[in-house]
Amino acid sequence: MMNKFFLFLAITLGLFTRSIAQDSGLSLELHYPLDFEKSTNQYTDVQGIFGAALQYQLTDNNKFNYGVEYKFDLNQANKVLGYSPSSQFNFLVNHINLFAKMNLDEYEKFKLYIAGGFSVYNYNKSSTSSGYTGFNGGVGLSYDLVERGYFQTNFSYVKAFLKQRQTGFVDTESRQIIRFGVGFKI
Repeated sequence: MMNKFFLFLAITLGLFTRSIAQDSGLSLELHYPLDFEKSTNQYTDVQGIFGAALQYQLTDNNKFNYGVEYKFDLNQANKVLGYSPSSQFNFLVNHINLFAKMNLDEYEKFKLYIAGGFSVYNYNKSSTSSGYTGFNGGVGLSYDLVERGYFQTNFSYVKAFLKQRQTGFVDTESRQIIRFGVGFKI
């Protein structure tokens, strides 16, 4: 999993350095996810480790723009095994979203960010286990620090479902994630 991540990061940074002189509509965002606990989730002790997003903006208007993004959050959960000490493991929450950004000031530095889409994650890495699938929606603000760099904070609500294969029971989870990060327009 980490090798795939580093390959993805290397390709993205390569594209960044190759196309720095042109405005391609691509943005790379690095963020820290804060995952808030909910007592009905399978694992309630979840901590964010790292996250990133790759955005492609389809329009280039002065007031309102929209596009698509792939975003992920790498989290760590603690699993209690009976009376034994808890074990820690990492899991990845993937999001494929449509987003919109609206300029809030005349200098086009403050932007309102709205996103929604599809989410999928899996606590187990085995090939026989099913993953949670669901929907997410979020809102946030970004501020352009320099011409190609920005700071962004956003809130996402994720509602996900897992249908048990043997019993047909549907397990439901909801996640509330706040992200703080920086982005780079490629």
